[in-house]
Amino acid sequence: RGFADNQAVGLNLSYEFSPKPELNGHYFFNRIQNDLDRLATRQNLLDMGNFGSSDHELRNSENMNHRLNLTLRHKIDSFQNIIARTNLSFNDAGLLSDLNARTYDALNILQNNSTRLFDSDGNNLRGDAAFTYRRRFGRKGRALVADLTYRTGNDTRLARLSAANTFYTGGQDSTGYVRQRQQYANETENYGASLSYTEPLGKQQYLELRAARQQYTNNTDKDFYDLVEVPTPGEVFNPLLSNQFRRGYRYDRAGLNYMRNRKKYNLTAGAALQNSVLDGTLAGSEETLSRHFTRVMPSLFYNYEPQMGRNFAVEYTTDLREPSLEQLQPVVDNSDPLNIYIGNPDLQPEYAHNLELRMMRFDQFSMTSFFATLAANYVTNRITNAS
Repeated sequence: RGFADNQAVGLNLSYEFSPKPELNGHYFFNRIQNDLDRLATRQNLLDMGNFGSSDHELRNSENMNHRLNLTLRHKIDSFQNIIARTNLSFNDAGLLSDLNARTYDALNILQNNSTRLFDSDGNNLRGDAAFTYRRRFGRKGRALVADLTYRTGNDTRLARLSAANTFYTGGQDSTGYVRQRQQYANETENYGASLSYTEPLGKQQYLELRAARQQYTNNTDKDFYDLVEVPTPGEVFNPLLSNQFRRGYRYDRAGLNYMRNRKKYNLTAGAALQNSVLDGTLAGSEETLSRHFTRVMPSLFYNYEPQMGRNFAVEYTTDLREPSLEQLQPVVDNSDPLNIYIGNPDLQPEYAHNLELRMMRFDQFSMTSFFATLAANYVTNRITNAS
């Protein structure tokens, strides 16, 4: 069970300059506080034997968020226009978690007991800007679109962990203690550029050429300190759990789409070649991560509307999801001592095929409607957590 307290306020701005530019703005603030009392009991049935577990957690979290959005639109002439957007957000969050977890064997005999007190405070500042230029030409359907984007972010977090883990074996028990101060800082900087050109082929047929580049960089510092009492009270830097990681991702993508528009149907089919390059280093060691992924990304969209109120659509897309920073780091994360996490630097990206069929029927006289959707997803090299 739990309680949630939410407050929010917003402000909108719209101003038209003379003669053409238009500025729109929005500010939003919200605060959310959650108090949770969670009790969970699980029974695991395995070939080698059954075991059960129970968790009791008291959790309190508070989140305050400020967001500011600005959009400037300017029509240069009847063939050209530009749009500039910028977003700024600041988030301040805190979490306090008090957990007691137990595990039992098939005879309901206690095997281990864990108590954990975790307290964290952090904030993040993020901003982004985007610029779009559109130009139409004399021939109907011929168009050029250019996009530039930039994003930056700074996340900091300070956490304190106090845990005691007791294991019962052979009629004896042994207890291990973990008391730590954890510091986390992450800086991100991303930029992108894309160019799209559409050429009409006649009879409502078009060919779209598109090229894009995205560059992502991360600088992550994770410092763990063990709190000790002997020989003197204080803290000791833990190099096994700490790391400094530098990561760079670059995506280059070029594609071709064929579009065909008819009175009763629309068809878009195409493919893109995407090359992803990952370069990462762990500070203080000679270990480096360097990965190159190249995939063909086909897509298809077909929409058929034989008459008003009848519609059938087929959509096929492909996605490439590269491993995240945490999933690649070969560094131990013991934020939860009973679920210690370590990354795998040999992970391959997920490659997903997505197929969706949609059908809709609407009768405007009886005001009745029928919707049906069938979706299928096939993923190779799926990234999962092993336990």
